[in-house]
Amino acid sequence: MLALLAALLPSQLSAAEGKQAEELGLRVSAPIEIGADGRAEIGEIKGASGPLAEQAKALLAAARYLPARRDGQPVSSRTRVGAMLVLTPVGDEFEVSLRWAEVGPSGVRLSPPNYPTEMARRGRHGIAELRILVGPDGGVLNANTVTATDPAFEQAAIKASRTWKYTPLLIEGQPAVYEVIQPLWFHGMKKQAAQPEFRCPSSDSTPRWEGQGSCMDHIEITYAVTLRRVDI
Repeated sequence: MLALLAALLPSQLSAAEGKQAEELGLRVSAPIEIGADGRAEIGEIKGASGPLAEQAKALLAAARYLPARRDGQPVSSRTRVGAMLVLTPVGDEFEVSLRWAEVGPSGVRLSPPNYPTEMARRGRHGIAELRILVGPDGGVLNANTVTATDPAFEQAAIKASRTWKYTPLLIEGQPAVYEVIQPLWFHGMKKQAAQPEFRCPSSDSTPRWEGQGSCMDHIEITYAVTLRRVDI
């Protein structure tokens, strides 16, 4: 059964993160509606079909979610969920479990900022973390700095954010304004340090899987070589 599944889905199966080689990971996604009580209804699964899709839908429906809030009150919302399933061989069959899920809007167009020239010339690296206010159409209405290691990184990030686009979020059936926390990491092609820990202040304007952090996936901006000044 497992060998047959691997043959049918070669581009979607991968070695499960940090686990035994025989475990396989499968990424799936689906529309999701999360009620004010945190209960979820899952739409059509993408990335799996047949009995496996039904298992994915059941696992996602049974997971625990934090509903979006407006004025401190929980509200229903509709967005998308992405998830990692783990397939573990048990005899001639396999067990399917949920490794993680990510609920909420995602980036549609997040063009990275230009690396500040002077920072690249000096070999400086750092982070910027923005609180983005997203409009009903997914466009950026405003961006404020949560933290930044240098004003140059902050300015580059805010300038780039003006063109960003996210997926819309439906609240009580209507397109809504919401917030996301967007981290950015500036570094050279050879990373000078381990991936930084971002502050990721909590934002309850979007729904989340219970184990999900409040930050969006970070954007990495790199420079290939140190720039040198040439006097003419």
